[in-house]
Amino acid sequence: MFRKRKAKENASSAANRITDKAAIKIAGFFMRVQNAFARFMNMKTKGFSAETWKMITIVFAIAWGTLSIYFIASAFTKQPEVHKSSRIQFIIKPARNDSLAIMEAIYEQEIKKQRNKK
Repeated sequence: MFRKRKAKENASSAANRITDKAAIKIAGFFMRVQNAFARFMNMKTKGFSAETWKMITIVFAIAWGTLSIYFIASAFTKQPEVHKSSRIQFIIKPARNDSLAIMEAIYEQEIKKQRNKK
């Protein structure tokens, strides 16, 4: 009774160890990429003064705030556009409900088109 439970726990814990190792490797990769990008950005911006940083922050906040206000306002004021793909198109059901009748109708239409082209 208890042996089966332990065997199942060991099997599932082995699978968990494998997924944990994979998750740790993936997280480590992303941390290395993030650290490399942070070092790069620090090298590019190490000459910025406190006033420059404040100005960048203010410009960033104003730009994204304005864009957010625009999106919120346009959500309430614009009329929704109906695209051709979202219109409801009704299906005309053929008189006979079998695929042979449908294929015959398509074939006849194609023949008429070809005759009209000549």
